[in-house]
Amino acid sequence: MPGPAISVVIPVFNKREFVAASLESVARAAARAGDVEIVIIDHCSTDGSYELACQYRDRAVVERISGGTISAVRNYGARLARGGLLVFIDSDCVVGDDYFQTLRSLVATTDAEALGCEYDIPPRPHWSERVWYDLHVVREDGYRHFINAGNFAVQRAAFDAISGFDERLVTGEDTDLCARLREAGYRIFESQRLHVVHLGNPKSSGAFFRKQVWHGLGGFSRVMLRRPNKATTMVMAHLVALSAAVAIAIGAAGLPWQGRAVLSLGLVLAVPTITVAYRYVETRRVVNPPAALWLYMLFYLARVKALITVLFRRRGAEQRSPQPARQA
Repeated sequence: MPGPAISVVIPVFNKREFVAASLESVARAAARAGDVEIVIIDHCSTDGSYELACQYRDRAVVERISGGTISAVRNYGARLARGGLLVFIDSDCVVGDDYFQTLRSLVATTDAEALGCEYDIPPRPHWSERVWYDLHVVREDGYRHFINAGNFAVQRAAFDAISGFDERLVTGEDTDLCARLREAGYRIFESQRLHVVHLGNPKSSGAFFRKQVWHGLGGFSRVMLRRPNKATTMVMAHLVALSAAVAIAIGAAGLPWQGRAVLSLGLVLAVPTITVAYRYVETRRVVNPPAALWLYMLFYLARVKALITVLFRRRGAEQRSPQPARQA
């Protein structure tokens, strides 16, 4: 018996606040399109998300997995799925009723093996959601280097050819997957018609900072550092600028304190300012410069913290590893 044309894989972990809206939207869109299989993989949620997911057993495959990374959860769902086109939707995302019909049309009319779209923001967003969205979303269709894995479709043949998501990665698995797809000669296409609304964005500066620290943990893994990207390069530049700012602030001989303060502040702001200017050029939109600068200052500080955390963890792991016995 042939499998469905499309399988949508939804990883779930402690998203009770959003999971009902997400699953209902996917189920509704799947029923409207027909020939769409839903695979829900719960990563041992403790907030009732799994119990909510179980209410969809009549319309979806619902399984649990313990341990491992988000990559392992997605790969497990892909192994259970029977469709020739794999779609990954996060459990805090809401799709439109015509999502899968639109996807079929795009698969038929483009030569890309992977498709998707950057997240949209919900109605009445927090100011940080609005500013971050406007800084990054191009709002034009075209071939891309990267699309996030929370709204991502890929032909199974291409996914299997590169062995799926790298299960060693805590975060950044979608960046790595897209890079390996491109290296293998596959194309990635973004269409605004595949928009989804992301409900789980940070709603405060503190939450934004913590999320960026978490993302940075994967970005500075050994796997990701073998393929450094612009973000990693700019984080390292910001770390150098911060170090220089501290050195100038505490020990620049011959400079009055006012001069040291101005020079140090300029170094602290340099990389965030350059990044905001780059985003304005890329998106061709100018949005709230003070808010944009504040978010990028938080972004770079969070990534520096993530780098320090990774280095300390790595050092601790090396110290705990058994040492070779000395020769007598």
